[in-house]
Amino acid sequence: MTLKHLRALAEDDLGFYFRQEGTDIGNMTIREQNHAKLGFAKALGDPARIEKAIFNLVGDDWDEEMDGKYSDAKGLEKAVEMLTEYYIRYGVAEGPISAKQAIRRIEKQGAEQAKQFMGRTGGD
Repeated sequence: MTLKHLRALAEDDLGFYFRQEGTDIGNMTIREQNHAKLGFAKALGDPARIEKAIFNLVGDDWDEEMDGKYSDAKGLEKAVEMLTEYYIRYGVAEGPISAKQAIRRIEKQGAEQAKQFMGRTGGD
């Protein structure tokens, strides 16, 4: 059984464990949430939120000596790679392509939430 199957069967019961920082599954869930926040920030068109979301995605994993000078594109690429590794390891995705598709869906869900948020607050 894969993590993907467990999530489908028992999301509510596993939710607490999924959010435990320091565990692989907890870290994966936090990364997913940060990708959703990035989609939300992009939909709002808020540069400060976008920068914060990217920083949260990369966080302490950015090493300028190894990774080069930070940029949004480099940061996003590394963030996607990190979540892709988790997805493949835990059976959420079969490979890099399906993992990246799943990450795009997460960001799209964040964008949809932003659109709902803007609708409630009088935004476009």
